[in-house]
Amino acid sequence: MLSKRFLTFLHGRAWTHAEGPTALFDQSVAWLRRHRVLLPGVTVLERLVASVREQADERLYATVTRQVERVDAGLPRALAALLVVPEGARISELERLRQAPKRQSGTEMVKALKRVDDIAAFELGRVRVGKVPVRRMKTLAKYGAGTKAPLLARLAEPRKTATMLGVTRSLEAEAIDDALDLFALLMATRLISPARRKSAGERLAMLPRLEKASKLLSRAGRVLVEQLDLVAEVGADLDVAALWTAVAYQAGVSKEQVLAALGQVEELVPEEDGDGSAEAALRAALADKYNTVRPFLKLLGESKALGAAAGGRQVLAAVRCLPELARRQVGKKPLLPATGTLHDEQARPHPAGAPHDALLRQARHQWITDPDLTAVYRRHRPMVERSIAWLIGADGRARKLRYRGVLRNDLWLHLRAAALNLRRLINLGLTPVQGIWTLQPTAG
Repeated sequence: MLSKRFLTFLHGRAWTHAEGPTALFDQSVAWLRRHRVLLPGVTVLERLVASVREQADERLYATVTRQVERVDAGLPRALAALLVVPEGARISELERLRQAPKRQSGTEMVKALKRVDDIAAFELGRVRVGKVPVRRMKTLAKYGAGTKAPLLARLAEPRKTATMLGVTRSLEAEAIDDALDLFALLMATRLISPARRKSAGERLAMLPRLEKASKLLSRAGRVLVEQLDLVAEVGADLDVAALWTAVAYQAGVSKEQVLAALGQVEELVPEEDGDGSAEAALRAALADKYNTVRPFLKLLGESKALGAAAGGRQVLAAVRCLPELARRQVGKKPLLPATGTLHDEQARPHPAGAPHDALLRQARHQWITDPDLTAVYRRHRPMVERSIAWLIGADGRARKLRYRGVLRNDLWLHLRAAALNLRRLINLGLTPVQGIWTLQPTAG
């Protein structure tokens, strides 16, 4: 009874742990001593351990080969063909698939993707080896990875098929990791970093013009806020012409200069889907680096080995569209913003229209039926006044703009908001009509 329990332990240990003969021998001695069994001779126990290990290996080879043949009867021959040196070549196909990328280039990325596709063509995921211990499969892969192709070719069946399955499964995961690592490295060193440096240089060059325009707007905005606050305090009617006269007298700028400065700010800091001009400039610079990724664009989109988790499926679907877009003749069928499957509208909803602008437009249509429009206006101070007040500062002086870096300068966003809001105020124009504040488009 005890001997049967010992053999069960020995066979189970040999099957699940893939230990060497010395380690399995030591475990056997420990089990016998733990159960107070008289130890046999060393030679007897060595022969028993060797026999059990051999049976476990034969069971492994037979189980794996049976699963391979169950999926595809021709798969063992296809795997064995990797050990043959093709005509005109110097190494076998297995040795070629073992070679990882050596350089950082688009050509090397093409080779890496071809390597992934060549291994993925076997569709090894169909072979179900879930009943085989993971350590056993790792042992097969380790042995196959460290053995030359001629030695693997001389292995007998079913060991050859089982070993080739283990090594090719390991190579498939390794090839995908190598391709993704090279892709990330190319994106960082050849695409994103140069594009970021280029966009940063362009934004640094236009910074003096932006500072000049923003200083002009800050002077005009300070006078506008002071006059609007004065009108609101005394409850007087708003005279647009007098307002601009005060701006020209106190700030030394005319309406035309303010409008020109607004256009300058909008040109230098365009509104691009709410991402800011830094992201817009970076995307434009990335488009100039298209030739860097063009060599492997088709293979990347058509590779069957690529997959994605739930969060990345939308990006993967867009990548699948790249080959067709790359082949398109844009002269006859131009690319549109909605082309493809990845849209900003799906990834991130656009912000609603400016609430202050909607408030002013609504007041313009409802002023006839709303006799308390003045109180409504005082209660809902338009966002434009707050933006202009931000430019001026709490001390009533023009805010000094300090440059803190292209990608971390929040002042750019505030400048853009203030400029757009100031233009809305000028275009809409708060004008008294029959003693009630309303909105009328200004002349010119």
